[in-house]
Amino acid sequence: MVRKGHFLTPYVVVLHSVKKANSCNKYAVCRACISAVGKDEAYKNKFTNTKREFQEIKDLLDKAERDGAK
Repeated sequence: MVRKGHFLTPYVVVLHSVKKANSCNKYAVCRACISAVGKDEAYKNKFTNTKREFQEIKDLLDKAERDGAK
């Protein structure tokens, strides 16, 4: 059985090779940030891969879509 990808995978990169944020959560980086400012600079703005963080990202993406952003 193939595991379905997370709905935010097209927008976020989970950093598996970087030290974990805590015992359970890994860090993540926005793909658009990597494209805009480069990998090294984007990694300085990494965030914790948690449900709360992803809900905030989902809310931002929903708001951007309502405003007509791609």
